[in-house]
Order: sequence, then structure tokens, then C-alpha cells
Amino acid sequence: MDRSIIYIATTIQQANKIRNTLRKMNLDFPVYEAYGYNAVAIAKKMIEKHSTRVIVSRGGTITLLRKHINIPIIDIRHSFIDIWLSMEKAKKMSDRIAIVGYLQMCKVATRYKQIMNHEVEIVTVASDDEFYDVISALKARGIKLIIGGIQACTAAKEQGLLFVSGDADENAIEQATNEAINMLRIENERIERYQTLQAIINYTIEGIIHVDSKGSILHINNNARHILKYSKEMSLRELIPDQRINDTLVNGTVHVNQLIELNGIPIILNCIPIMVKDTLMGAVITVQKEDDVLSLDQKIRR
Repeated sequence: MDRSIIYIATTIQQANKIRNTLRKMNLDFPVYEAYGYNAVAIAKKMIEKHSTRVIVSRGGTITLLRKHINIPIIDIRHSFIDIWLSMEKAKKMSDRIAIVGYLQMCKVATRYKQIMNHEVEIVTVASDDEFYDVISALKARGIKLIIGGIQACTAAKEQGLLFVSGDADENAIEQATNEAINMLRIENERIERYQTLQAIINYTIEGIIHVDSKGSILHINNNARHILKYSKEMSLRELIPDQRINDTLVNGTVHVNQLIELNGIPIILNCIPIMVKDTLMGAVITVQKEDDVLSLDQKIRR
């Protein structure tokens, strides 16, 4: 089974729909049933153990995953068909219906109401904590049935209301899957480029340091670590206490072939600003022992 993409469904019905859609697409990705922090725990485990690179999910779980996970998260978006199917089912059970959910679902529900002109209340929530109180207020106003995701349906069930789960239709799952596959391709290309660049940087004869505009070290190659006797606790100022680096980071000044002394060793220093659309984003700093440069020069001359 390919675990580079995983699906986290918030209901059993949604999980079964995803599995059926994947079978029709001849794809074999794992589908897990979870929501909230359980979904986050599954995502972290799959990233750590199986190098998962893209996650597909839905609803409020998407928001939570994006807060805690730093890989691409693809949303199985709510569609007009989702709402229409849920409403057709709900109307057979009650005429006092409310749709409760996060912003994306409620936007689609509002569009449905405008087009179909059906009587339905629509309430948008911003967090899981709001569902119980919102549905309690709707119940007090005579609402008998709730349409929504797992959080809405759980709160409705606790308060003795009817509920219809707003599951995704097959087209929305297929669209999210195609988006996830495309994102996986982009991620693989990005990782390949990054690893290639890492190999180039680590095997060049110069020590190279990449810093942001505040002077925080973002990357330091093996030669720089060796030349400067670098440890993770060291700041850039401790590593190279030279005013020219600050000049580059503040003023964008280029300093090339500057001879300085660090720990009693003559070092050739270069400081090159990184400019993006006239904005100073950081700098690339290179260091090389003067003896190594002279030795290389003598070899070339010989």
C-alpha cells in the first residue's frame, strides 16, 4: 500500500465513500477514521514512520491539521450536490432543519438556499467548542434536525435531535484525490531539488552559511561547521564576530574576499545579500581558510 498520501475521514460513511472512490480510480491509499486531535496524532505517526507527504481530509479537522502539521493538507470540499443530497434526505424526516458547520460548508449551503429557496437555517461556527451551544439554541427555537459534520451530529444526538451527516459526494473525493496526487508530484520534485542542492553545498570546498534577515542560521554546510567549529548553541554573532556581516544584513552591502582572523586562523570571508523584489531576505556567507586557498593556488600553478 502506498502511504505517501493518506486520507483521514471523520465518519465511517465518509471513509467507505473514499475507499469506494479510490477503488474505482485504481488507487491504493490508506483511509483512517478520526477527527480532532486523534486525526493529528495519526498524521504525525504516518509522517514519522512512513514518510507521508500529503494528507486528504475534510471539515474542521482540516483547520486543526493545518495548525499542527507542516505538509500539504488537501480539503475534500463541500459541494452543491453534498448539500442537495443531505437536504433531500432531511426533508423526509422533518421540516424544521438547520445546517451547522464551518465556513466553507455554510457558504455552499447559503448558495443552495438562494437557488432552491428551501426553508433551512444556516449557522457558521469557528471552533468545535461552539457546536453544543449553537445546537442547543437552535433546539430552543424549534429546530428538529441538524445537518453537519461529525461534531454537529454528535452534539445533535446528545440533545435528542435528528441529524443527517453531510458527507462528500464521489466527485468531490475524486477532485481532492487528483489534487493530492499533483501535490505529491510537486513535493517529490521539491525534495529532489533540495537534496541535490544539499549535496552540492555539502561537497563544495568553501564553508557556506545561509542566514535570514535577522541573522538566524537557516543552513550551514559541513565545511563551515568544520572551519568555524560550529555547535547548535552558537549564534551567527558568536560564530563570526565581524561587523561586515551586520552591514550586509542591514544595508545589503556586498563584501568579497575579506581577510579576517577567527580563533587565530586567517579566514577569507564573503558576505552576499539575498534580495527578492528589492527586499533584503537574508545573506549567504562563505568562509575559507587562507592556507587552503594558497595551497590550492600552488597546486594549480604546479
